[in-house]
Amino acid sequence: MAEPERLSKRNAIRQENEQRILSAAEKVFAEAGFGGATMQLIADMAGLPKANLHYYFPTKEALGVEVLHHPYVKSVSAVISEGAGEYDVVMLSRATVAMQYVDQVRQCIPRAKLVFDTVDLHFLRQTRQAELSGDAAQQKAADAMKATELDIIGKSDVTLVVSDFEQKLLEELAPRSRIRIVATISEPMP
Repeated sequence: MAEPERLSKRNAIRQENEQRILSAAEKVFAEAGFGGATMQLIADMAGLPKANLHYYFPTKEALGVEVLHHPYVKSVSAVISEGAGEYDVVMLSRATVAMQYVDQVRQCIPRAKLVFDTVDLHFLRQTRQAELSGDAAQQKAADAMKATELDIIGKSDVTLVVSDFEQKLLEELAPRSRIRIVATISEPMP
């Protein structure tokens, strides 16, 4: 085999392996989250030995995942403002946090897919508490939170919930929105 053909074949194998790993990583991160996604799980999902995975991507961050958190990030607003064009996906968790940044993300990083992780539907929990207590002020707070959460959902590309019940409820309340379940308690991956 001539040298150019051997290099071409090697490049094709490399590209194929990288794509297998990236596809596997996407599935594992979606199912296990950043903390639960191990390099071994990604290698297993890709059908490659872990050593091969490390040859192509030595760390989870090399797979293109970056988690910004305190104490390393002092200002979320500054990261968003400076991040225009740098991020493909932005995930905001909890309505009380997401409501502070959703508009800024949409303005500063319009290309990025925006994922809203509800953690739980706050308005649903608050509504249940208000019904149990009969407290009109709690119900008013629940209604305000419902409006806030639905606003965030409407501005997001996908919303993550933890149960079938929450998914069905939001599909009724926000029928144009993409609602997906990512359970916080799940069976370990093989």
